[in-house]
Amino acid sequence: SVAYLGFLLRQRASQCNRCEMAFMGTRLYEIVNEHYGLILYDELHNGKVNPACIPVLFIPGNGGSAKQLRSLASQSQSQPDGLCLSWYGVRLNEELTALNIQLVYAQAAHVGRMARLLRERHSQAPELWLVGHSMG
Repeated sequence: SVAYLGFLLRQRASQCNRCEMAFMGTRLYEIVNEHYGLILYDELHNGKVNPACIPVLFIPGNGGSAKQLRSLASQSQSQPDGLCLSWYGVRLNEELTALNIQLVYAQAAHVGRMARLLRERHSQAPELWLVGHSMG
């Protein structure tokens, strides 16, 4: 499934770019607001979840932001193949975790909880996709 996402993005990148202006009218909805959080990326501006859509959980790397999912999610949602994806980002407060194992363990526990939450919210989806960035 990650290979398929890579294929879609690569196919999109290989298409002719005529330097047309791209506009992103997105909203990010806070789903979980604890020490760490979870956001929902939404281009339709309704914040509603389709339980049959495949949830994609973006995990930022060392010092990264959950908002980094925006360009990846926007590109995948504009594909004409009709694949239904719901994009989420784990908010890890942009902590520098590269050399701090306690933070890595705390963040990993949070990611596990958020993955279980997404499986519940998307009970009809066949799978859950994880996308990690850098050391995410």
